[in-house]
Amino acid sequence: MKLTYDLILIGGSLEAIWGAKYAVNIGARVALIIDVDFDTEEGQKYLFQQLQSQLLSPNSFHNRQDILEEKKLLIESKLLPELEGLEVDVIFSDFEFVLENNQTAIKTKQDILMANGYIITSPLYNYQHPDWLGIEDINYLTGYDIFQLCDIDSLPNNLVVIGDDEVAINICGLLSRYQKKVTLLTTQKHILPWEDEDITFLIQCELESIGVNVLSDYQVNQVKSINNSKWIQAGNTAIEGEEIIISNDFLERKFNFKLITLQDKKFIKVDKLHNSIIVNSKLQTSYNKIYSVGNILGGYGCLNIVKEELRIAIDNILFLKIHQINYDVIPYNLNVSKGIFRVGYNESQVKSLYGDSWDSFIINDSFLSPFDLERKAFFVKLIVSKNRKFLGCHCWGYKAELLVNIVAMLIKKDSSIDFLFKMSISDDFIKDIINRLEQKIMKKYHPLKCSLLETWFIWHR
Repeated sequence: MKLTYDLILIGGSLEAIWGAKYAVNIGARVALIIDVDFDTEEGQKYLFQQLQSQLLSPNSFHNRQDILEEKKLLIESKLLPELEGLEVDVIFSDFEFVLENNQTAIKTKQDILMANGYIITSPLYNYQHPDWLGIEDINYLTGYDIFQLCDIDSLPNNLVVIGDDEVAINICGLLSRYQKKVTLLTTQKHILPWEDEDITFLIQCELESIGVNVLSDYQVNQVKSINNSKWIQAGNTAIEGEEIIISNDFLERKFNFKLITLQDKKFIKVDKLHNSIIVNSKLQTSYNKIYSVGNILGGYGCLNIVKEELRIAIDNILFLKIHQINYDVIPYNLNVSKGIFRVGYNESQVKSLYGDSWDSFIINDSFLSPFDLERKAFFVKLIVSKNRKFLGCHCWGYKAELLVNIVAMLIKKDSSIDFLFKMSISDDFIKDIINRLEQKIMKKYHPLKCSLLETWFIWHR
């Protein structure tokens, strides 16, 4: 049977379900294809891939199975029935893209489905080992293997974690809680290489304070197993561990749907170096009827980022193809330590775009809460242009999310930094941070005014 829709989404993630609801609420006829069975081990792996930074967090690892089961129950018992009530066709089936009368279509087990546009969301994928000499001859663990462990104590005492991403950081924090000797090996100059260096330095200090040995800027080229030890050759350095855990950013992803078929038909181009699908600013693949969103593009799979990508892609499919994604105005957070929150550019990006025409202002302190005697660690770096426009905001620690969301709103409105200081904010802690930022900026941009004020008060006394 041939069925026609305005939009077809592919994937069983929370984001795909949100996208289907968004499209049907504006009047579109929508189908959602889910090519995994949530009740199988494959379905468990799929849900893990969506939630792994949370499931491997030291604070929630002991409840990981309950969290996974809760998300599964939410999808099966609430979200999917809601979609069916909105007349979205939810189809559980394997699929492939085909040509039907020279039109792009999707072939499922029973039907041929056609639409004005198709969106590939986060798919199920299997990890392939990295291209290191000797890797095929040794056993190693991944984040999913750690998730499946019944008892972390069963692991050897000397462990090497290889990775730069949030999953690697969370695994290190988790293993340290079990009194393991942990070495974190990164190939970049600092962990989380796309984030602010000062904040990642704080994260590294926190890791080292709990006993993790962080080795930065080591390029792995060979691994070898000798007796009960495993050796890693990184540049001119040999590192020994009883077990190796390799994080996601070093593993090649192999998607479960037939991506090769798409490549053969020249529908979709793939960046093999970063294991990602290539899209333009409208989120179209090299075949303009097929769009893609989520971590399949190679970046972060944060929920609010993917929602914005879905909104752009859906609006382009259903209306005029004029909408473009702008990641610089989307705030997001990473689930590590006390949380990293960010919107806009980091300093290295600002340097390449603006040269020396910018300034940064930092508040880094432990504050005494106005409501109790607990000290609240906090870090904020605000980056502004010479004409006082926001370029970026990077926060870590207590209530950081609130400040980033405020700055994100002002960036989207193209407001100057003066609007931040004029806003009425009920939260005393964030208001105190903003007041301290205002004092620093005043001294930077209006030194004469500050000097005159100081002179006036001295004279007045």
